[in-house]
Amino acid sequence: MSHAPPVPYAGLVSRTVALVLDTVLVTSAIVVLGTVVGLAISLFVPGNTHMHVGVGLVAAALGAWWLILGIYLISFWTLAGQTPGMRLMGLRIITVEGGSLRLGRALVRLAGMVLAALPLMAGYALILVDDRRQGLHDKLAHTSVLYGEDQDPNGAPLTPTVAEPLPSAGVGDLPPPAPAERRPRTA
Repeated sequence: MSHAPPVPYAGLVSRTVALVLDTVLVTSAIVVLGTVVGLAISLFVPGNTHMHVGVGLVAAALGAWWLILGIYLISFWTLAGQTPGMRLMGLRIITVEGGSLRLGRALVRLAGMVLAALPLMAGYALILVDDRRQGLHDKLAHTSVLYGEDQDPNGAPLTPTVAEPLPSAGVGDLPPPAPAERRPRTA
């Protein structure tokens, strides 16, 4: 009797670490780019380049940061099925049907992430109690986050256009090894 292996749904901690890694990556890139642009402006613009940082500039910078982070997440989810942070943590995002995310679903998932954060992160707490470890954003977008980079929820190899789960061979399905040939001992 062969049992299906447990589905490798990703938990809250590994998903959070992946998102933190992605956020640090995006923020670092923005800081480096901002430093280079600021240095270039100070070198090539004559006169006093001292700029007063007001509330409007801070709000615009935060808005730009959120926009860049959103574009980053959506781009990686739809093009690669995982962000660099998810890749480092060995995670992959797929639809509940086993396929790749498209732009519409990725946008719904991103909006769901914002909604999940609003009531004191309660939408993310669903990951702790749901059988498939889906947060509010996953339920809205019909997505799953799995451990392993190339399996669907049924353990089958994942391809970009999975219509039906493919059968997978477990260790118990392998034929037994052939018996070794025995030779008589000579003394």
